[in-house]
Amino acid sequence: MPPKGSGSGICLHSKGYPRYTRLGPHRDKLVHRVVMAAMCREFCYYPLGPDGIPLGFDVHHFDFRKTHWCPSNLLLIDHILHYHADQPRRGYNLGLARANGSGNGLTHFEEVED
Repeated sequence: MPPKGSGSGICLHSKGYPRYTRLGPHRDKLVHRVVMAAMCREFCYYPLGPDGIPLGFDVHHFDFRKTHWCPSNLLLIDHILHYHADQPRRGYNLGLARANGSGNGLTHFEEVED
């Protein structure tokens, strides 16, 4: 058995997001949100919430891979916009937007006329 404390200190959250497990200031926090909070402290002009992310905003993964927390793969996005833009990927069609592109329904949206 490996010695205690020799692991990575990261495990998967119940929704598939990596989270810190070691003792310290980031314990039980989601890795991608910690990375974005560090970027927000340096570059963001919105008032920051207690977790370092501006209130009303979500952290979106460009490539939709929850385990890819590289800063260049993360986008700070308004919660309402994130919710509606993510619906086609989850299998919902609200009549607000239609996926445009390779048929995967993931990235490009255009207006749909009624």
